[in-house]
Amino acid sequence: MLVNVGSTNPVKVESVRNVLSLYDYFDEASFMEVDVKSGVSEQPLGKKEIYLGARNRARRAFETAKGCNYGVGLESGLDNISGDDVFAMNRTVCAVYNGKRTSFGEGSTFPIPRNVAELIWKKHISLDEALFKLGIVKEKRVGYGKGFISILTDDRISREDLLKQAVHMALIPIIRKDLFWKR
Repeated sequence: MLVNVGSTNPVKVESVRNVLSLYDYFDEASFMEVDVKSGVSEQPLGKKEIYLGARNRARRAFETAKGCNYGVGLESGLDNISGDDVFAMNRTVCAVYNGKRTSFGEGSTFPIPRNVAELIWKKHISLDEALFKLGIVKEKRVGYGKGFISILTDDRISREDLLKQAVHMALIPIIRKDLFWKR
């Protein structure tokens, strides 16, 4: 079984590999990382764009190799909300595509500080870039490591944790076809 992951980000690829290895269904799976475009903004804004990015990555990953059984796409972005101290929530979505159907799952969402979210919205820059410009992080690609969630939770939760949650949730209809895909 071949599973293509629509990303070259090592945190995303390892998250998929680690989660799928927990399921007997994927025992014989081999994994290939594929550099595909999400077809959405570098920093997706809004639930619709985040889901579309994950779906596009999964489908494009699936289509890149003959004999691929599943394409997996992961996309994170900001979802605008209204609140006193919170302006946006970070949302992580996983899409798994088998050539016919796409299943989706989400990891836990978390609040983004207002000043960070406003900079992203006004300047149309990525979360990584906003965090760097505001001096919150010293590295330019925090999303390729433990992630901003790790900073916010004092290393109690990592980006990989959120990605893994999203992958697990997206696998539910595949693992439990009897309940979801009876047609």
